[in-house]
Amino acid sequence: MRLILKTLLYLVGFIVVLLAGIAIYLTQFFDANQYKPQILEAAESAGVPLEINGELNVTVFPRIGLNINEVAVKLPDEAKTTLASVNQVAVFVKVMPLFSGSVEVDRVIVDKLEADLVVDKSGVGNWQALIPESTETATDADSKTDTAASDSSADNAESSPAALPAIAIGGIDITNARLSFTDQQQDMRFAVKELNFTSDNVQLGESFPIEFSTQVSSSNPQLDATLQLSARVLADLDKQLFRLNSLDLQLNANSPLIPGNKAQLTVQADAEANLQQDMARFNASKIGVNGINIALNTQVNKLTTAPAVKGDLKISQFNLKETLAQLEIALPEMARKDAMNALALSANFEASTEAAAIKDLLITLDDTTIKGAASVQLANQAIVAQLDIDKLNADSYLPPVKEEEAAAEETAPAEPAPETDLLPVELIKTLNADAKINLNQLTIKKLDISDIQLAVTAKDGVVDLSKANAKLYDGSITNTARLDVRPTPLTISFKHATSGVQITPILAQMVEFEDVTGAVNASANFTTKTNRVSTLMSNLNGKVDFDIRNGAFLGTNLAKEMCSALGDAKSAQWSPNTNFTSLKGSMVFKNGVGQNKDMTIATPGILLTGYGNLNLPKETFAYNMGAQITDANDKVCTVKSNFKAVRWPVACKGSYGTPFDINCGLDSSAIGDTIAKIAEAEAKAALDAEKARLKAEADAEKARLEAEAKAKLEAEKAAARKKAEEAAKKKLKSLF
Repeated sequence: MRLILKTLLYLVGFIVVLLAGIAIYLTQFFDANQYKPQILEAAESAGVPLEINGELNVTVFPRIGLNINEVAVKLPDEAKTTLASVNQVAVFVKVMPLFSGSVEVDRVIVDKLEADLVVDKSGVGNWQALIPESTETATDADSKTDTAASDSSADNAESSPAALPAIAIGGIDITNARLSFTDQQQDMRFAVKELNFTSDNVQLGESFPIEFSTQVSSSNPQLDATLQLSARVLADLDKQLFRLNSLDLQLNANSPLIPGNKAQLTVQADAEANLQQDMARFNASKIGVNGINIALNTQVNKLTTAPAVKGDLKISQFNLKETLAQLEIALPEMARKDAMNALALSANFEASTEAAAIKDLLITLDDTTIKGAASVQLANQAIVAQLDIDKLNADSYLPPVKEEEAAAEETAPAEPAPETDLLPVELIKTLNADAKINLNQLTIKKLDISDIQLAVTAKDGVVDLSKANAKLYDGSITNTARLDVRPTPLTISFKHATSGVQITPILAQMVEFEDVTGAVNASANFTTKTNRVSTLMSNLNGKVDFDIRNGAFLGTNLAKEMCSALGDAKSAQWSPNTNFTSLKGSMVFKNGVGQNKDMTIATPGILLTGYGNLNLPKETFAYNMGAQITDANDKVCTVKSNFKAVRWPVACKGSYGTPFDINCGLDSSAIGDTIAKIAEAEAKAALDAEKARLKAEADAEKARLEAEAKAKLEAEKAAARKKAEEAAKKKLKSLF
């Protein structure tokens, strides 16, 4: 036993002395630079022109190290152009950990690595000159086949791969690196400069820091950018766990390809991929894009099989108008100077290989709040959406109306732009959607509308607006519509109903006319066939029925005016307005032209009737309204009976478009007919009176003559009777 121990001690001592001698030799007497010629010759024989202009240094203890300085790879051309170069490459490995089977690299240093890659006009890269042509023969191929078979057998013999040795790197420093790539065929240049990378305590299974920065530039496309990144990295191969913590990324880019020519990106986040659990996550406390701050948290489950994403998004309030201006997106002038100054968004989302959805959506724009949700089925692209809006003042986002501009538009209307299709037919054919929108309060053109409800479905080229309802000015409106883009031209049908809507504020805002009051009740049913604005109205067909109840024409009393003009207005108290209980009628449209024949207005003492037409394509109208006195006015107004039941007409015509123009006046031709009828009635009455007088006189004379004849006849009868009696008496006397 003593002999064995003694032998082992001698052996260990010998090894220590040998290693110490080798270390002393390598550090004190060995000069690595003497091998430069052999290294250069070997590189030259391999077809790589190499230059080593600096020193080669070797260290042995306490770390094995190699330091190479001023190395360049040349191209095999006459000018011996430099393809790549490095100022310093140094690698240091600790000695003692090697005996335990681990590798600890003390430091890896790469300083001023430079490379210039060029693709010439024929498409050949300059680096290809250093790649030897393949000289593989059939024998080589067979040899490779045998080798592969041998490797396969070895793999079968040893089913599990050898474990990697533990590797730790004290630090990595890559400084002042530069890379350029030029493509002469595409006239493109790309360059990376000032590339720096630093890391400390790099070890698998442990978290270590990294820092990275660089400058990037290119031409065609033109780009200038700077990038800075820092983070802590974890790579655990045994657990298949990868993490990126405390990520801080700063990117500034300038390019004509970027809207506004400038982009600033900031990311502060944590990321993780756990392959054993088949999941990944990304949590960004801040993603800054040109001053817009975004927070994003997301997790992906079943990462490698059927990815399912779930997360939340929040965009902090920012000035939308300024952002669009930075992106060189011009907005029209708006009535509200601070419109679009405040926009914010938040939502939860989830997505899988089958569907995607947005939940708890919250958008605030200025004074408007939008809540909702949406989802899409990826297989059939079916979209379902629900939006709830509290209030929206659309007038704030419309251009301000300027008097001088309005006058200019009236005198010199703008030339119409070339007409295009009204609706994207092919897109609508692909829609598969079901959307609902509720808007509590809307102001547009100074009209206040509330409780707006919209419901629309789209499928197979048919869009159904099943609900478009709202409340305004003490009443309500309901609408339904159907769009069918399958036929050519496409067809549109529309149904409408209005109930109890006060007409005064609508007329005041739309045409600045406030002299009519009443509650509007109406129903309409229309169809049209077109995909152009120019023919939308000219193809319109249908009917509308209207009834304005309990209203008045303000500022004038037609009954009083007519009574004063045609008769005697008594001292009764007259209303200052023409009140009516109903103004109703219907209008039938054919090819955009509506005809009304039955308009009536029920007002005390006056019967108002009207008829006319409305030309929608030309935005013109012509209407005739007539008034006629009735017996209901006898108590307060005395009118010649000739004027009763006579219709006194007023004709109106003009344009309701731009400009708005109405001209009204007495219908002279109709009034002439009325006067002629009155004169004819008076002449007929006089003639009838004269006929009656003459008839009365004739009847009286006839009665007198008949009476005289009758009296004479009676006298003659009496005389004859007396004469006969006397003759009879005489005969009797003669007998006696």
